[in-house]
Amino acid sequence: MNYSEFADWIYKSGVLSDPWIDGEPRFNLQPCIIRNDLYNKLNKSAELIGELYDEFSEIVINNPKFLDDYFHLTEIQKLMWIESGGLWHGISRLDLFELEDNSIKMCEMNSDTPSGEGEAVMLNEFCQKYNPTLFNPNSKLKDNFLKMITIFSQGKSLENAAIIYPTEFTEDLSMIKLYENWLKEFGFDVVLSSPFNIKENNGKIYIFDKEIQLILRHYKTDWWSERSSSWLDEDVPDPNPLFKQLKSLFNAEMAENLIVINPFGAILSQNKFSMSFFYDYINLFSKNSKEIINEIVPETRRAEDINFELIDKNEWVLKSIYGCEGDEVIIGKQVTDEIWNLTIEKIDKQKWILQRFFNAKKIDDKIPNYGVYLISGIASGVFTRLSGIQTEYNSITVPTFIQK
Repeated sequence: MNYSEFADWIYKSGVLSDPWIDGEPRFNLQPCIIRNDLYNKLNKSAELIGELYDEFSEIVINNPKFLDDYFHLTEIQKLMWIESGGLWHGISRLDLFELEDNSIKMCEMNSDTPSGEGEAVMLNEFCQKYNPTLFNPNSKLKDNFLKMITIFSQGKSLENAAIIYPTEFTEDLSMIKLYENWLKEFGFDVVLSSPFNIKENNGKIYIFDKEIQLILRHYKTDWWSERSSSWLDEDVPDPNPLFKQLKSLFNAEMAENLIVINPFGAILSQNKFSMSFFYDYINLFSKNSKEIINEIVPETRRAEDINFELIDKNEWVLKSIYGCEGDEVIIGKQVTDEIWNLTIEKIDKQKWILQRFFNAKKIDDKIPNYGVYLISGIASGVFTRLSGIQTEYNSITVPTFIQK
């Protein structure tokens, strides 16, 4: 496979924006070939985690005190959760790792604005012709995505859809373009927009004077709410919530004139306190869920509950509760004592977790992060990235195929 040929194909596809990062290849065309038993185990683990979050949602619905007492949700965040009725899922991505003993551990779940679909689909599509005897796990992503749209549509005849995303950022444009293409194939007239163009009239939503019946939301829930920094010595430039836009969307949803995917209930499932909640309140869960927690979810604790003087930093990873794609992640064994202690002094401990570090199995000195897409609860594709120790935006993306 020639990378120049691939780069030319990428440009012509109109989906992936750039095959290079800082002048270096962004992709490795050599596929990650997953054993069939591992593929099945990854899919099963992802679906079990989805079921765990369903049960978690029911627990919080029945015990709303946790919204304040445990999760410290703001008023707007609570409004999002209550308005959703506990609905949190449409499409998610579970970042999973295989350990040396062949068990599976999750790093986290992005149930809010999961990305990477463009890279996963297009990279596999290009490389399939060079690997004809291998199974492409991403071949069903599109069909399952469109089935999700059908489920949310509930038999209604919908004409216009909008993809709402942070238009000032370019990182996820490939995914936005892929979604736009798929929605058009479904029959929608598609509008691309930021939240600031949302208007309401008589319980209906309009963007650029076009009535919108379905919104695919790729604008993070915590960005719709009151914004504040995870750091004590930092302020955010836009702290005010998008209350007017949210109110318009909620009015349209209540009037049954609008469908939003992913639901705003993702404000809670995306919050990493959900993983510490699994451990702090494990007795509230069913027997099956307890087993899932102990087997797949690494031990996770709220930073505010930890005496940092009594722990070994090399055994823990610090993460902010709404950070994603490697943002605001500090691996204890990767930093000096000085940096670790300085970090502890500067974080707002009500917005961070500690997660127990685990050693993942390596492939040629690289750690594969298997991002398994969960669509309507069904494992639907794999986005694999290779890194040294921490997965970030510039980690190398590889095609993923399965041994038949």
